[in-house]
Amino acid sequence: MADYTNRDPRTLMAPPFTATIQMRSIIVGVIGAVVCLVGLFIPGGADHLLHSWLVAFMFWLGLSLGCMGLLMLTYMVGGWWGFVPRRIFLAGAQNVFLMAIFFLPILIFSSRIYEWMTPEFRNALPPEQAHLWKFASYLTTSRFIIASIIYFVVWMGMAFLLAKWAGERNNSPGNDREWRLKFQRLSAPGLILYCLTMTFASFDWVMSLDPHWYSTIFGMIFLAGQALSALSFTAAICILLSKAEPMSLFFKKDIMHDIGKLMLAFTMFWAYVSFSQFLIIWAGNLPEEIHWFLNRLEYGWEVLAIGIIVFHFAMPFSLLLSKDVKKNRVSLTVTAILIMFMRYVDLYWYIKPNFHGGGNFKFGWLDIATAAMMGGFWMAAFLWNLRKRPLFPVNDPLMDTALEHLGEKQFQHQH
Repeated sequence: MADYTNRDPRTLMAPPFTATIQMRSIIVGVIGAVVCLVGLFIPGGADHLLHSWLVAFMFWLGLSLGCMGLLMLTYMVGGWWGFVPRRIFLAGAQNVFLMAIFFLPILIFSSRIYEWMTPEFRNALPPEQAHLWKFASYLTTSRFIIASIIYFVVWMGMAFLLAKWAGERNNSPGNDREWRLKFQRLSAPGLILYCLTMTFASFDWVMSLDPHWYSTIFGMIFLAGQALSALSFTAAICILLSKAEPMSLFFKKDIMHDIGKLMLAFTMFWAYVSFSQFLIIWAGNLPEEIHWFLNRLEYGWEVLAIGIIVFHFAMPFSLLLSKDVKKNRVSLTVTAILIMFMRYVDLYWYIKPNFHGGGNFKFGWLDIATAAMMGGFWMAAFLWNLRKRPLFPVNDPLMDTALEHLGEKQFQHQH
């Protein structure tokens, strides 16, 4: 075992096998990109590609923003649970720059995704609806573009500062209180900005796919899902990295248990807000509201709905209630992967029925290609960010406690 108490950052870098995973991720991304290009040349492929692109984009963007939100949360509340995965949160948050690139096709071809941008939709609106603020001022192409740019400027600005200050803190020991306050001064308003911008982004990019439908709790459902998927991803990555030092020495069962409890909490919160949306709309029984659920409860979409209830809530909830599951690497990894997969299915159920009047449920190969392409490049960029700096913040006060603990174990091992 290396002498980690010497505070040499080189002893705390990611293990070499992450470079192999990074290369394989690039290969997956390239293959997915080639398949997406092929899809452009088949009849109707361009529209299908854009629809699948939006689903994949919302999933991988949610993973980036979920990591950023959790990173700022660790700076606000402190604690040992957030110290170990902090670099994973940071590496994931930095991928918001990559997601800005993946958003360009949506921005450029937005009129082929959102029907309210087309002249045909505007001309068909009854006069009493055309003069509503929603259609006259909010659902406009110019506002959509400006708002989308603002969202990414805010997200990229916060990610840039968090990464910049993390690097500076590594190279400047001392002044712990000043650094803690500096991160908190960004994280406190940053969490509010994240919640506000993601709420409106969910309205603009997903809810407006059905311009006649609305839900006031829609943004909260996305925020809860992003936090849940980011926690699940972090648990799986920590367990993967714990196959070798230094993560194997820091990521113990108590940390696994803490992250598992947070996964359980956000599973329940996501289920609560999702069911609340359904209950309120169904109880109201208003034609302009219930059609959204009716389109998703027939023609095969009901199978996905049942699957989401069972595998996105009931099964993870049941598994994560067990302390043994939360403290077992294999069972926690399987649960985390299941939650992430069902998060994609949930987004697919939210987005795809909006196109072509819903129609029969049909999962296409372009859905797999877009998810694989973005996922491959996202994972490669994540590992590149992760491998640039030590896996743990060297000059954080919590590092002293960790190193003292490791020093004692190393002494016992040597004697």
